[in-house]
Amino acid sequence: MDAVEARLRDTARACLLAYRSWRQQPGEASIQTLSDSVHELRKALARIEIDISATRRDEQAQRPIPIPAHRAARRPPGR
Repeated sequence: MDAVEARLRDTARACLLAYRSWRQQPGEASIQTLSDSVHELRKALARIEIDISATRRDEQAQRPIPIPAHRAARRPPGR
């Protein structure tokens, strides 16, 4: 298990526990704990989105960019 997966598991588990606690006993303390755990989960998900984006960027860098035709070559005849 890599660091990102471990972080995701830990934050998801903490968020679920905070949610259950808040559902059983709503109050300011449980709301704050839930809010903090949701924030941490969002940060873990953002890390995954960054990794996905980096992977896509790397994949696109491997494909050559086609060289577009010059504008002069596309002018209609007779001009």
